[in-house]
Amino acid sequence: GVLCLAYIESGSIQVGQTVKWRSDLKQQTLKYLALLRPSEEPIEKAVAGQVVMVGCGPKGGGSVGDELLSLTSAETTKVASAPTVKHMVYAGIFPADQSQHTQLSDAIKKLALNDSAVSVSIDSSPALGQGWRIGFLGLLHLDVFTQRLLQEHKAEAILTAPSVPYKIK
Repeated sequence: GVLCLAYIESGSIQVGQTVKWRSDLKQQTLKYLALLRPSEEPIEKAVAGQVVMVGCGPKGGGSVGDELLSLTSAETTKVASAPTVKHMVYAGIFPADQSQHTQLSDAIKKLALNDSAVSVSIDSSPALGQGWRIGFLGLLHLDVFTQRLLQEHKAEAILTAPSVPYKIK
């Protein structure tokens, strides 16, 4: 699963509690809590003011700047969070060989977890097969992302020509 660092703004959370992410209201059970001092120290409960490592099980749910809420939370005001990102460049990424689709999928998911400025959606092409349309902040961001795919995950990919969205007035 995914481990996140979280600041407990108010209230408390404990292992086994059902929580939800504000961005998608996806419910998950807290499976792990730990303090970092300096080594990882598992705990059962975290209270307001603490910064803790939170593990909610399977990959998914939440992103950088998202809020974790308890199911009993009646809170409706959103705490100031990371600003939303405006993607300037989009490119298609397809596996060089369709048999490597799952390997490339896992690599893209892992990189997207570390990079909140990337948006990923499924795409397909009659010539290239199943792939992804990924949004980036610019051409340098695109280049760094594809280099990390190759160097860190050994994932060979075909990259389509980058495109830029624009409005016609």
